[in-house]
Amino acid sequence: MTGSNQTGSKGDIDVPHVDIGMTTYKPSARRLEYLRTAVESILRQTFGDWRLLVSENGSEPGDGVARVLEPYLDDPRITHVPTRAELSGGENSTRATAGTAPYVTLLHDDDWWEPAFLERRVEFLDAHPDCGFVFGGTTVVDDTGEPLNRSRAALPEGAHPSAHYVSLLLRGEGIPMPPTALIRRTAFDAIGGAFDHERPGWDFDLYLRLGARFPVGYLGVWDSAFRVHPQQYTYAVRWGDRRIEYEDRIDEILGEANLDVAPSDRRSRRAAAYMMAALDAAETGARRHTLSLVGRGIRMDRRAALDRRVPVVLVMAAFGPRLGPFVNRVRAKIRRRRYVRRQRDVSSD
Repeated sequence: MTGSNQTGSKGDIDVPHVDIGMTTYKPSARRLEYLRTAVESILRQTFGDWRLLVSENGSEPGDGVARVLEPYLDDPRITHVPTRAELSGGENSTRATAGTAPYVTLLHDDDWWEPAFLERRVEFLDAHPDCGFVFGGTTVVDDTGEPLNRSRAALPEGAHPSAHYVSLLLRGEGIPMPPTALIRRTAFDAIGGAFDHERPGWDFDLYLRLGARFPVGYLGVWDSAFRVHPQQYTYAVRWGDRRIEYEDRIDEILGEANLDVAPSDRRSRRAAAYMMAALDAAETGARRHTLSLVGRGIRMDRRAALDRRVPVVLVMAAFGPRLGPFVNRVRAKIRRRRYVRRQRDVSSD
């Protein structure tokens, strides 16, 4: 399947089948190369009926991003629009994915797709009109683009009901990696058409809201690349306190969709959120608050006493804020490696 609704100018271009949003933010010289790779991967798609909006956060025209994109802007499908005012990551993602195409997707400026990525997903959603989105596997690569690991098969290939998918998602399984999903526009609009930047992990929040309302599709293919590198925003943010608050939001989403969750699973999730917040508090030297959070987590679920974060938190509470900077660096490295640890080695295939 191929296609392109180009009519010669950006003002005349017809509504495409797919809106692609791409976000970028104060990129370094290396990240500008990542951006070029991402755009080139879109141009190589076997399905050509798309429109790309590059939303550059907090920058003015004429910077490095503009220079990288200049050779591509003769293509009427590609537009570069700086925000000028600095937005949150979630707000910029919402801006980048605004549009009217039947399908919408977000490709970060440091990731890329294989040529048949869009074709496969458009075919799937066309064939499964009840599905809110479809996703597949991804290859985790390092900052030079060398493969590190591949994602596990999250589900059997095909369409899956909301209850089954959400149960996996809440256990930390079946989470679409950032470059892997194509979303139906009507489903996206039905849940608000936005990434909620107030939530700890707006991608997770988006897919939870979608999955609770609509069946979800999965393709057993590994046709995208997720790049792990030090500049990723995700690894620099503490979400502990918001993660506790988000548990109420999860219950609200599930209640609106009439989806049941076992009480033990609910307690386990909330206990884990308390432990995350305790580690954040320990980094800042708030000893009393740290110990209070640990106690609340264990009271919520006694199994939380076995959480591997507990001894780290207690040591930090004993030594005060002196260990904070060290632990912060260690946690950043752990976050960068999390995707790799959760995947299986490419060489095992």
